[in-house]
Amino acid sequence: MGGGDVTQSSGPSRPPSVSFEGHGHRQYHDYVLADGQAVTATFEINPGSGAITLTEIHDRHGSQMYLTGEGGTSFGTEIVAQNSGFDFDVRETGHTVCASGNYAIWHIEEENVLAVFVVPDMAGVNYMSYGTWMAGYGTNSGSVGTGVYGVKTDPALLNDAVSATYTGLTTGVARRADGSLNMAQSQITLSTSDFDNISITSANTAVENLNLDNPVLERAAELDFSGAGTISGADFSANITAATSSGTLDGSFYGPLVREAGGTFQLSGPDVEYIGSFGATGTVTRLP
Repeated sequence: MGGGDVTQSSGPSRPPSVSFEGHGHRQYHDYVLADGQAVTATFEINPGSGAITLTEIHDRHGSQMYLTGEGGTSFGTEIVAQNSGFDFDVRETGHTVCASGNYAIWHIEEENVLAVFVVPDMAGVNYMSYGTWMAGYGTNSGSVGTGVYGVKTDPALLNDAVSATYTGLTTGVARRADGSLNMAQSQITLSTSDFDNISITSANTAVENLNLDNPVLERAAELDFSGAGTISGADFSANITAATSSGTLDGSFYGPLVREAGGTFQLSGPDVEYIGSFGATGTVTRLP
């Protein structure tokens, strides 16, 4: 990758084998592969007005996360998604990481990549990870993406499940009515009383305007959304609406105890484009 050009990587040279408890869907000799899903889009910024246009939005599709490390410590993450992705390695010059609350912020200077991913231990999840990235950060074109990765629940483990409520966080990218590009985050709640139907509410959405040199977090109530849908096996989907936009949310349950849920969403409206991912934890009530 270079500048705003984003391609799928064939994979970095991998270090010695490492085990990431809970996160690896498939453990190979020298890396862990976690399957998942992503939503991606390309973007262009008008140099004069600073307004952004999101184009070629790729709906939910299969995506992969490769984790590398040694001694039980991760030092590399590669995301492969449709027309987007990145390859971060903290050992490389210009690859930096810092912490902000429950999130890790990765920056790849020469490739203009900015990524915000949840830190699983901080967010209380053990079987999944999720986040958002931008390739072409600080330039006038590139791509954005958001995804969730991990170990999905075996549908057979839901046979005696009665009800559950999950609470967690979202992370995403939004174009607001003023044409600005923003990193977004919110709280999310998912509830089911029968594991046939599910309701979703996202609240307290806040954004940081990436057009600004020193962005500050501000409330973006128009991005709060809610909706309802159905559960099929270990997967669920819902139609969601916000103040001036509507769209879909797709997710899954993660882990052997069905205590985690995650997925991706996308909303579109006359003045809004918003894509994101989420993760949440909860406790399941089961038949006696």
